[in-house]
Amino acid sequence: MISLGKRSISTKISIVLVILLLLTLTSPLFISEAEAGLADSSWPKFRGNLKNTGRNEDAIREVSNNTRWAFETDGRVDASPAVGSDGTIYIGDLDGNLTAVEANGSERWKFETSSSISCTPALSDDGTIYFVTNGGNFYSLNEDGEKNWVRDDILKPERTGASVFSSPVVREDGTVLVASEKLFSVYPNGTVQWSFTHRFEGEDDPSPGIIQSSPAIDDEGNIYFGYSIALPGADFGLMIALDSEGEKLWEFMIRDDEGDPKTGSQVFSSPAIEDGRLYFGSDNNRLYALEKENGTEAWNRTTTGNIFSSPAIGPEGTIYVGSGDKMLHAFKPNGTSAWRFRADGEIHSSPAVGPEGMIYFGSYDNNIYSLYPDGTERWRVKTEGRVFSSPALHSDGFMYIGSFDEKLYAIGIRFSISITEPEDGDKFEQGEEVVVNYTVTNFAEEDTQDIEFYVDGDLVGTEENITLGEGEDHEGGFNWTAEGPGEIDLEVTSEDDKEVVTVTVEEKDETKMIPNDVLPIVIAILLLSLLSFGKRKGKD
Repeated sequence: MISLGKRSISTKISIVLVILLLLTLTSPLFISEAEAGLADSSWPKFRGNLKNTGRNEDAIREVSNNTRWAFETDGRVDASPAVGSDGTIYIGDLDGNLTAVEANGSERWKFETSSSISCTPALSDDGTIYFVTNGGNFYSLNEDGEKNWVRDDILKPERTGASVFSSPVVREDGTVLVASEKLFSVYPNGTVQWSFTHRFEGEDDPSPGIIQSSPAIDDEGNIYFGYSIALPGADFGLMIALDSEGEKLWEFMIRDDEGDPKTGSQVFSSPAIEDGRLYFGSDNNRLYALEKENGTEAWNRTTTGNIFSSPAIGPEGTIYVGSGDKMLHAFKPNGTSAWRFRADGEIHSSPAVGPEGMIYFGSYDNNIYSLYPDGTERWRVKTEGRVFSSPALHSDGFMYIGSFDEKLYAIGIRFSISITEPEDGDKFEQGEEVVVNYTVTNFAEEDTQDIEFYVDGDLVGTEENITLGEGEDHEGGFNWTAEGPGEIDLEVTSEDDKEVVTVTVEEKDETKMIPNDVLPIVIAILLLSLLSFGKRKGKD
């Protein structure tokens, strides 16, 4: 009996363990466990990063006005591109294709859908590509463009009938946020982790609204997004904050002077997070700044056109946003206007900011613009259609942006400069002869340029008429006699690019009778002489 009892207990334990194992293996938490976060690339999603700042501080240079290539898509492009860690560019078009384009402008693959695509893909660091069609299909593809799965049952609007414009976001734990009338958090295998439905206080039924902005995520994992309500004769907007589990933290409703919901204030703009504040635009022509912690309004400022554009944040905290009034507006963090730049068409493209604070955006006047941080024009590139698409800044100095002319543009450097020696921090003596060696690489069609050498801003040498075909290199060097003492900037430039190294020139030690490079030879000769003298002395 004792033996039988032990066997029975053992059998029961085994059965329980098997059941627990099966439950674990079939649990969504097991099969859907998020393993891959946002891709480690320069622009893996709409607005470039989880906080939606639209800023790339890691780029090695600002973007020049050279059109490297224009890739022809199958339809007009109002979507914005994403860039993978290997440099592949992903772009949707209104003909329903998501296309992967190599860095040289050739097609890698194309995935066809049955609906137009206006959203930006979100890239995971395991190579997965997530995107949404305007009709509400949510896709997961592998890096070769093959379908992992599609969800056609969670995003299709039922109450509003609106198109889906919100771009997906891959969170740090690998779950993906997607939105239409609800906000969903989805595991990498397509199962839903949780969803959020907006309801007015005291109401059981969902509110008649849709999310068409793309969520921003702060360092604590909290989620922020715009929500647009559509009622007969009235439409208005909110900004909503959730914690990482989908529980509402607060909501901010745009109201008129009487405290009622402001008609015409829908929020299509995606919020940007910077220094504890949240910035976003509204269809009522206003840019809003909210305290991120509790949603209280810090300030709002009026433009003279609707704001579909999502704001970008400059390195000094300046907020840049486009408007239907054909102007790009710059506001200081306290809400005062810094400047306005007027284009010749509406600006619904969301600006991007480069490593030195240059600003990039498109306009309905068919141009792609770059401005200096003070708002003066740096350059413009003409396309053959409206530019609704927003720029993606690659860290190698290229910008990618779409146009209604059915093209994806690569804008950036031709002649790239790299100083091979000396290196930052190298030390030289006054009067020492130095060779500054460089390599120039042409990333575009054949061109001829001069290469110039500057010392502390003064031109001291030029190598003229360097002609290179696409992909060709040229190595050269400039001779320089070290002058100082102190830190000296050595700069080599082309028309498109420059590189600067800072070296230190030290005062020459006049007490040194023998140069450093000759001293070891002299010491060796002296030692040999002493040894020879010692041997002769011994013989004597």
